[in-house]
Amino acid sequence: MDDREFKEWMSFHSKRLDKKYYSKGMSTLILHKRAMSTAFSVVENLRGIEYSDLALTAYFMIKDRQLDDLAKDYERILELAMADKDKFVGKIYEFYVKTGDKIKKNGLYKKFFELTSMFLNTDHSNMNEVTTYVYRAYTDLLLNTHEFLRENKFDINKMAVGVDSHGKVIEIDDAYPYLDFPMTEIEHELFYIDFIDLNYALKQHYGKYGYNIDDSTDAAMLGNMCRAYSNTVLSMTPYMTEYTVDVLPRARFKPDILSYLDRIPVPTGDPDFREILKHRRRTLPANGVKVHFDNSLLYRDMLLKEVYHEDAVICLFRIEAEPGEISGFYNTQTGQFSSPFHMNVENKFHFGMSVERLFLWAYSAFSTDEMLPTTESYRKSLLDPFAEVSFTSIPGKLRVPTNCRHIRSIAGKEGYESTMKHINGYIRKLPDGQTASEKAVAIAESLGYSLAPDETYVCPFERASWITRINR
Repeated sequence: MDDREFKEWMSFHSKRLDKKYYSKGMSTLILHKRAMSTAFSVVENLRGIEYSDLALTAYFMIKDRQLDDLAKDYERILELAMADKDKFVGKIYEFYVKTGDKIKKNGLYKKFFELTSMFLNTDHSNMNEVTTYVYRAYTDLLLNTHEFLRENKFDINKMAVGVDSHGKVIEIDDAYPYLDFPMTEIEHELFYIDFIDLNYALKQHYGKYGYNIDDSTDAAMLGNMCRAYSNTVLSMTPYMTEYTVDVLPRARFKPDILSYLDRIPVPTGDPDFREILKHRRRTLPANGVKVHFDNSLLYRDMLLKEVYHEDAVICLFRIEAEPGEISGFYNTQTGQFSSPFHMNVENKFHFGMSVERLFLWAYSAFSTDEMLPTTESYRKSLLDPFAEVSFTSIPGKLRVPTNCRHIRSIAGKEGYESTMKHINGYIRKLPDGQTASEKAVAIAESLGYSLAPDETYVCPFERASWITRINR
């Protein structure tokens, strides 16, 4: 099937979907359309790949044995995409409904979020061509599964982003609500009339949903920013709880990069922050650190939080800048830095380098003895000559959910219940004459901390807390 035939094939199925679901309401149509768009992308990625290559490559994609059952489902649907693409398109929605129900019923949210994040953050540069295309097809299938993990899958302006301490899925508002409505409406018109003024139609339909654009280039750029936002959020789902969800971006990022390109603070050459962060001396306060920038060329505020995950300390961040908000994470064990501008090589332009430098400076300043979080040290790290830096730590115990009140010494009283709270690891000063155990020193070193002779590292642990019953 050549490119022309492929476009005709997609148009045929799109028109059938529109005819069947347009009258059933936009939410129903959009959910079906997102599933079909994923099917189109999967088929396109698999064009020209031999069935034997697909089967062998897909088999080794998921290594977690707890996800064996799900892995087989994804392998079967990928094989169907190659064997009978029309049947694949017809079955894709049903596949997602069943897969979403399976994840919910078996409490596989966390495992599935781990899987999605792993696919999104995998480096493709060393893959051969076949593996790259199969990986992309698999990733597309996984990403759209999140549409069916919401409590109400038809609430299409919500995103499932994590799991709280009670095992319930956490949802946030999509920063780009209704973004696929305008093109869906325009496509519907094009199915039944011969010609429309595309630029006029784009302005009208996008404007109706609060998006100001002038032409198809603007629409494409907006779509790219939306995908970057979604990929960022979904890559961070393994670390999201009710205590960390505020690290996710809350505002859109302006797509017009050229309007602020000349104001991006440029990184300086020294020091090597990744090496410095291998010898951290402090953990961040339990509820994080807020950094504020006055008179910066571009940056406004920054939030940092640490979590312990899979034998590594992960530092999460959200940066508020003039163009919008950027979130990501840093794995202290591997040195991996992830942000919207580091998802692939094409997007790793110098704004991404500035964001990375800003984060590495802030994390080093708060967790090591190499520097202090001052205006002077900031200006030595990035060329931002008029910026003034201030910060606020957020100490204390981990916060309970917003609909709960923390209670002490109430065991046995009616109206309260016990719940387990996760406490991050931390460095503790020892009494005079005491030293850390060999185990504590080894664990600290494995996590990148350098202990003083009178310090020890306390590993993360669970602690029971009493909270008011939510429904009583």
